[in-house]
Amino acid sequence: MSCWDLLGVPEGSDIYIIKKAYAKLLKKCHPEDDAEGYQELREAYNKAKKFTKKKSIILELGTDNNSNPNINEKSSKEESKFFNRLKEVYSDFSLRSDEKIWRDLLDFSFLWNVGNRKILEKEMLVFLSVHKYLPKKIWRILDCYFDWTSNEIELYKNNNKEIVDIVLNEISTSEILGYEYIDDIPKEYIETFLDFRSKGYKFMKEKKLDLAKEYLLDAYSIYQDDLYLINILGDYNVLIKNLNFARSYYKKALAIKCNDLHAMTAIGNTYFQEKNYIKAIKYFERSFYMYNLQIDEENYEAYLNLAKCYCFVNKLEKAKEILEKLLEISPLDTYCSVYLKNVNKKIEEYNERIKEEDNKKKEGSFQIFEKLKKGNFNSFNGFLSMKNSAAR
Repeated sequence: MSCWDLLGVPEGSDIYIIKKAYAKLLKKCHPEDDAEGYQELREAYNKAKKFTKKKSIILELGTDNNSNPNINEKSSKEESKFFNRLKEVYSDFSLRSDEKIWRDLLDFSFLWNVGNRKILEKEMLVFLSVHKYLPKKIWRILDCYFDWTSNEIELYKNNNKEIVDIVLNEISTSEILGYEYIDDIPKEYIETFLDFRSKGYKFMKEKKLDLAKEYLLDAYSIYQDDLYLINILGDYNVLIKNLNFARSYYKKALAIKCNDLHAMTAIGNTYFQEKNYIKAIKYFERSFYMYNLQIDEENYEAYLNLAKCYCFVNKLEKAKEILEKLLEISPLDTYCSVYLKNVNKKIEEYNERIKEEDNKKKEGSFQIFEKLKKGNFNSFNGFLSMKNSAAR
């Protein structure tokens, strides 16, 4: 099946017809529900887009609505209608978080008109750079429709750099700052809370810790039961080496979501820093095995800390198993490689020591029986008596 058949558009369609068809098909083929179908659709979309790129550029550059005042008037009304609805959706948080509402909004015919497209996209970027607090799922929909992250060079070329920076940053950080736990915040405080939380997180990542503390605590003063804010406050306290405070925040996060992966591994890391390896192992194992978590780049450091914990409590075989898997992911990690060599050396030394002790025991038993052979029956009874007493 050709890319055109898969998208359901005539061969050689312009880029915006392709994008509209792709957007509609995404409703039926969600990447999390049908990864294979989504991949096929994505490949067809990219192929069709590449094929028609030159044509779309010509169309965009050659379109001129200024010669027809009626078209301009109609376009202006449709644009106003679209942005009024956009503002309405954003201002109501229940609508703002609704995937169907956004998909319906982005189906607006005006949005797919080739002549309006470039101007509208600019205005959309400006709007989103100010009205930027959207759940991850909504940013994903917007990115699929407009294809921003796949076309960063063109995006920067045609738009204000600061605005593009804000939008792309929000697309990436929306993976970290979720919106599932703020339903109880009064509507008039939601935007302020989200602004404080976002700025606090940003300053923390930039290591501007005084500013981070100010904004994070301001957000916390508005609302204390947001899982993401609580975990960020835990991370902040880890950075300033206040591990007891950090754990108190992470444990509060676990009270909200008992199997929260970030909180569990973070508690493990705090105990590891304090050299409390038994407790560290408890939280690491609980988090990794509860999620059947595979070792990858994201949890590399946490698994390395677990391997170290195993070494400190003499569970060397478990440490070896983890270190070998870490080296499969990052074979050039010299630190991990040296650590594994030391673990293997300790295992060899331990095995040698056990072997020596076994040999000594065998030697001792042999010598005793040799003496008994040379002795008499009474000596033998005495030996048995001693052995039985020891057993009791």
